[in-house]
Amino acid sequence: MILILKSLIHDNHPGVPHIGQSLSLKGNTYWFDIDETKMHLGIFLNKFDFSTEKLGRRVLLPYQCREYENLSVSVVREEKFSVSIQRGITSKTEIWVTDQIDETKVVSWSKVLVLDLSRDHQTTHFGSFLLDEEKKVVMCCETWYDPEEENKSKEMIYIVGVGVGEDSKVTELDLGVDII
Repeated sequence: MILILKSLIHDNHPGVPHIGQSLSLKGNTYWFDIDETKMHLGIFLNKFDFSTEKLGRRVLLPYQCREYENLSVSVVREEKFSVSIQRGITSKTEIWVTDQIDETKVVSWSKVLVLDLSRDHQTTHFGSFLLDEEKKVVMCCETWYDPEEENKSKEMIYIVGVGVGEDSKVTELDLGVDII
């Protein structure tokens, strides 16, 4: 299915490569993209509507930036997007949430959390996360690769909570080491 989708996109929209994660919401697939013919627009979420077999309206991110240290997307309650954004080399990661996704209106974003994490607890481009918007808790999952042993990795889960006026509280779960 992914190969078919990539082929449809490339054949109909050359210069718009697939980058990073993808997810499904309300029967549509969304993924991070960049239009190489319009680099000034930065990264956005592209949409493929399976019912019409066409690309849909692009969803712009909360702000445009050409480079991100970390950029991940998730779904909140099957009706909204959330993105985790870390610009450049900084300890701060922002979590943004859209209003309810509706085909008839422009998406608006609200910043719901700012996590100030040490370098040891920051996820990569390939991490994924889930957000509990009400409890202000984020669960991040990723594969951590050992920089000294290229065939060694471990699965990590970070649970991060933020209280009113408090710093980020991180619980780290190491799910074990894998040898590749």
